Amino acid sequence: MFVLALVICSVAVAVNAAPTQAPIDVKERLKQSFKTIDANGNGIAEFGEFQVLVKGFDANQDGKITLEEYAAAVHSDVATMGPIFHAIDANHNNSLDDFDVKFAVNMFDSDNNGQVTQDEFVLEYSKFIAKIMANTMPKV
Repeated sequence: MFVLALVICSVAVAVNAAPTQAPIDVKERLKQSFKTIDANGNGIAEFGEFQVLVKGFDANQDGKITLEEYAAAVHSDVATMGPIFHAIDANHNNSLDDFDVKFAVNMFDSDNNGQVTQDEFVLEYSKFIAKIMANTMPKV
């Protein structure tokens, strides 16, 4: 399963949660997600590890993940996941593919050394979600 998208969904839901719901520890959830992405446990999330996770979203195995497949994989709806999907769809072809995975990995690699550490993932992912939420929240 593509944990990254699950984290996006769960973080987005947590940010918009009703005040009566218990808050989640977003950084802790991101750290746990990183550990899942880092399949070989070497402390670095590599492109291939992200790629393997993404393939789990491709319901029809055509090499592209549509918004509908993405929303279904994270157990959400198209309206909720649309802004996140389109932020990840870097080449704007209305599907997620290897180009978009490379884009996401590069976005998380804040020191540009070709590797994504847990600290980079947590920091950059938090910024990514904050930016999406700021752009999708109604203005008051």
